Amino acid sequence: MAKKILFIHGRSYKPKQEDWEKLWKDAVTFGIKRDRPQALEPFRTARKEYIYYGDLSNAFLEKAKNETRPDDIQDRRESLKRLQAYKSHQFNKAHYKKLPNVNPWYDHLADTAGATLNWLHLGQYAIEGYAPDMKHYWSDAKYGSQVRWRLTEALYRAHKQNHEVMIVAHSLGTIIAYDVLWKFSRYGEFRYDKATATDIDPIKGGTPKPVSAFVTLGCPLGDETVKRNLKGASNQGDWKYPSNIQAWHNVAAEDDFICHDDYLKNDFKEMYQLGLIDKAKFTQPRGKVYNLAVRSDHGSGTLRSNPHNGVGYLLHPTVTHYLADWLES
Repeated sequence: MAKKILFIHGRSYKPKQEDWEKLWKDAVTFGIKRDRPQALEPFRTARKEYIYYGDLSNAFLEKAKNETRPDDIQDRRESLKRLQAYKSHQFNKAHYKKLPNVNPWYDHLADTAGATLNWLHLGQYAIEGYAPDMKHYWSDAKYGSQVRWRLTEALYRAHKQNHEVMIVAHSLGTIIAYDVLWKFSRYGEFRYDKATATDIDPIKGGTPKPVSAFVTLGCPLGDETVKRNLKGASNQGDWKYPSNIQAWHNVAAEDDFICHDDYLKNDFKEMYQLGLIDKAKFTQPRGKVYNLAVRSDHGSGTLRSNPHNGVGYLLHPTVTHYLADWLES
């Protein structure tokens, strides 16, 4: 069975698709070469598909913010180049604290205020203020459907070709992926019998084909407002959750307030209590990791720590080992 990785990006403006794909591929390749060079060939030969919806999110953000998408591809390349200068053992607190303009109060504010905001039903308004594209995803049915369809098509093709699938998702992409996995688990159109895996008839129903690994980076799924808006959130029992995730690996970075509620095993413990996933295969590092990405502040030339950065997550040693373990399994 051939392996296939589906990558899906997160929120905010995105560069052109070909530029984004190269950045992510270069980041993963570098991380594997640095930490697990024996996995380079399995990564090279694995099928890879990059799920891009930046055209949709960019158009929405330009209209919502009344501004033009920044041409920041060179800044993104420079950010990757700086990350490639670090050795594996340097992704630690000491090196993180040396980054320019580190703002730990963002994450602290999200941690301390999050429960109050949700209790007052203001969480959604707070999200709208900072991440309007996230709120737009679940409040505009047409937009949400268009975005999910990009991943739906790719996952359906992978299942039809009988690939072993890993999904690597960042930020808003983790919400999109979770919702698509829930739909593949619970909607009759996407369920099928394992016995017909080489000739899938999605109308038959049956057992949903599993995704062997789900890697979530900078993931907001632990946020109470986000959880209320997930597919299946209003259901009870096992129908509340996807049933097609064999292993879930979550990685959250220090000061990344998008994933301020980072311990997902607590938020989704009912999944393993109900037998939907093996508890031992629902993993994340003890404590948060350190994302050493630095970006120019809104094109001003002022460098600023960017702990939510997708490329910074992708070449972090923790993520490298998750990918390499799967590729070599």
